[in-house]
Amino acid sequence: MTTTNATAVLIHGAGTGAWVWDRVTEKLSLPALPVEMPLGEEGATPQWCADVVMKALSDHGGGAVIPVLHSWAGVLSGLLAERLGSRLSHVVYLSAVVPPANGSFVDALPIPQRWILRHLCSTNAQGMRPSDAMIRREYCDDLNPVDANTVIERFTPQRAEPLLTTVPAPSVEIPSTYITLSRDQSVPPSWQRRYLRRLTNPARAAVDAGHLAMLSRPDEVAAVIDGVVDDR
Repeated sequence: MTTTNATAVLIHGAGTGAWVWDRVTEKLSLPALPVEMPLGEEGATPQWCADVVMKALSDHGGGAVIPVLHSWAGVLSGLLAERLGSRLSHVVYLSAVVPPANGSFVDALPIPQRWILRHLCSTNAQGMRPSDAMIRREYCDDLNPVDANTVIERFTPQRAEPLLTTVPAPSVEIPSTYITLSRDQSVPPSWQRRYLRRLTNPARAAVDAGHLAMLSRPDEVAAVIDGVVDDR
């Protein structure tokens, strides 16, 4: 399906919420639909989260869809391809984690991070939240003090299900764009390059920003998303 008249579906990662996309939504020329993920709720598997996206889209109307997947949300790519079918026109990955085929978010991490997070999941199944200091270091390194404090105040716990549940690989038939973030302390550039290599001939874009580029560089993020349509 063509990207003309497409809707950009903005899906946040762990700890944040649909609110994190507010500035990008204001800058986009495309219609935008930020979707709240229930990552702190019991049973919040990626499959359930993909169904939440589909419900939001059913309330929004039909047409082509461009998912924009940040960080953890990269695990939803294959699931959304299965559910959207011909409506899926392009996928944008924003410093997104892309698991191996039939792997989980945790499986996508390098060692020792993979071991550490799997252990934390086994002992904190009801939900995990990093310390304020860790959030500030990994998520807020390029944010102004007001934005950094907002992120810390609004950062929510995440259950184990979104991290441990296996997912299908991204579709090899759907065009994609991967946005690398050169200052990301949560998903470092070396990890981003690994995830990018799991995609089939993705277009590439780069933003000189930390993990929450939608807060620190909303204009640049929006320009890449809009450019998906302009380039077709």
